[in-house]
Amino acid sequence: MSDQPTHVLLIEDNPGDADLVRLRLVESNSDLRVSCADRLSTGLAAMEVEQPVVVLLDLNLPDSHGAETFRAVLDRAVGDHIAGDEAYEEALTRIEDLLLILLPRYRAEGKSYVSIAFGCTGGRHRSVHVAERVAARLRAAGFSPSLDHRDLATPPRDGIERSAGADDLEGRADDGLQGG
Repeated sequence: MSDQPTHVLLIEDNPGDADLVRLRLVESNSDLRVSCADRLSTGLAAMEVEQPVVVLLDLNLPDSHGAETFRAVLDRAVGDHIAGDEAYEEALTRIEDLLLILLPRYRAEGKSYVSIAFGCTGGRHRSVHVAERVAARLRAAGFSPSLDHRDLATPPRDGIERSAGADDLEGRADDGLQGG
């Protein structure tokens, strides 16, 4: 067990509500350390610096509303967890570097598109995160990938998502795919 207090991140734009929640949390458990952010963007930046154990979230913030607020925090938390794997950075960098070598060659051969797919057990977390990261790297290199997270719109197959799922990352040369 850690001697460090449990880190709770409170994302709340109303200072009175934030103070009340922080006070009640700390009064009820002295092993909590509560940090606050008043905007989604500030809260996401704080999560990059230190991953909290719990996030308490106002769903109506000045820079985000409703489900999009929750989704942004969930995506960041999932991404942080996935990136915590010791092999993650090296593996993703190698995949990205390989694609940056191959895509210009495919274009030179006259290929009109290339489909790249990432799959994981449920198609909702790891593959989505990896596809988003690779797409961002390809965009930064001048390509124009399109993303299709095909399993996000479908209901979970069962409680532990036993069936395989995949997210497709497709870059089309005829849609402005430009090499770097």
